[in-house]
Amino acid sequence: MKRFTVIANAAKDINLTVSTRAIRFLKEQGCTCIRIDPQTDMETCRKIIADTECILVVGGDGSIIRTVRRFASLKLPFIGINMGRVGYLAEIEPETLYADLEALVKDQGQVEPRMLLEGSFGSTDSGMHMAVNDIVISRGGNANLIKYTIYVNGERLYTYNGDGVILSTPAGSTGYSMAAGGPIVSPRAKMILVTPVCAMTLNSRSVLLSAEDEIRIAMTEDQPDTDAKASVFFDGQPRGSMLPGDSLLVKKSKKTYDMIRIKKESFLEKLRKKMSD
Repeated sequence: MKRFTVIANAAKDINLTVSTRAIRFLKEQGCTCIRIDPQTDMETCRKIIADTECILVVGGDGSIIRTVRRFASLKLPFIGINMGRVGYLAEIEPETLYADLEALVKDQGQVEPRMLLEGSFGSTDSGMHMAVNDIVISRGGNANLIKYTIYVNGERLYTYNGDGVILSTPAGSTGYSMAAGGPIVSPRAKMILVTPVCAMTLNSRSVLLSAEDEIRIAMTEDQPDTDAKASVFFDGQPRGSMLPGDSLLVKKSKKTYDMIRIKKESFLEKLRKKMSD
């Protein structure tokens, strides 16, 4: 690869030190490299990125997620330089920056396709929203609990009273889903993880579903609290609310994105390293 676009989170990459080092090194290797501000409007970004082979994200997992969400439609591969705490989605560490970038320039990496989720919810929302990591329904307002039913391909799975539910991609299994007790799966897998959050039942295990399944989460009419209300989040960003009778429809997106892997370490080795920090 010889043509790169760098998108740096200035709140993580203080004084843009690491992204500046990366750009300088790439140019020394005969590459073209342009840095754009994450707040640049989409039309301008498209023009700048038009001649790019790879988008290099400098920041934490959140920065990578936001960048993928924004530019997935361009069908360019992504690679992250970790400036966050865990950085599970990032491939490059600042300590090995030059060696990893050299491997990238020499095309020694592997492109790893990953799935996205999309969902629509609420009686006033007809559009589809995309998620890289997860879609979350969480109790809102003054409600102590919310009651919801999970349907898979039209068939009822369970009804829960609890704080909410997480629908996660495999790549997102190391995020909120894991913190809520969900399993960790390889980011290369093709499945949807459904993890109840603090459900008031002994039967509240996560369920792994096929990537081809269609999932509907419905808030029941007979709620435990009269003012029951739920908030809906896509990758941690609020997208609206749900009231009794509303439902959220989730399925695999037709869009995908590619992450570049240059490390030879296995998924399990990376998991041990990241989760032991």
